[in-house]
Amino acid sequence: MRLIKKIVLIAFEIGVVSGFESVRSAHIQVPYKLAQDLKERGYDVVIATNPLRDGTFIPCELSSIPVVFIPDPRKRKTQNVMHAGFSSKIDMIGIVKAIFAIRKIIGNDRNTVLHFVNGSFGVGLFASITSMVVRASK
Repeated sequence: MRLIKKIVLIAFEIGVVSGFESVRSAHIQVPYKLAQDLKERGYDVVIATNPLRDGTFIPCELSSIPVVFIPDPRKRKTQNVMHAGFSSKIDMIGIVKAIFAIRKIIGNDRNTVLHFVNGSFGVGLFASITSMVVRASK
C-alpha cells in the first residue's frame, strides 16, 4: 500500500505562447513530462502554477492533469518569459497568498508531496517558507 496519495507539482510560467504551439522550453517540458509520468504510475497529480498571461495556454497534452492557479510569489515582467526572461523580484504578499492556496489544495494531508519544479532564488525562498508552514512532504 502506497502512502503517497497526491503529488502537487509547483511550477511557474508554464503556459505555452500562442503562435508557438510546438515550442516547449525546458522549464515547461520538465513539469509536463514529470506530471505525465507520475500519472501513468498511478499517482494523483496536480500542477499548481501562477495565472496564465494573455496569449498563453495550457496545451492538450495536460488535459488529463488538473492545473490549479495560485497567486504568484514573484513580480513578473509584463511580457511573457519567452520574450522577457525570468523576473527575480519577490512578492512577499504573493508568497503568503500562494501558501494559503497550497494549504487549501492539500488540506491537512501529510501524505501529499509538494515538489517545486524550476529553481531560482525566488522559488527557493518560496519553497523554504512553504516548507515551514505546510504539513505535506517536500
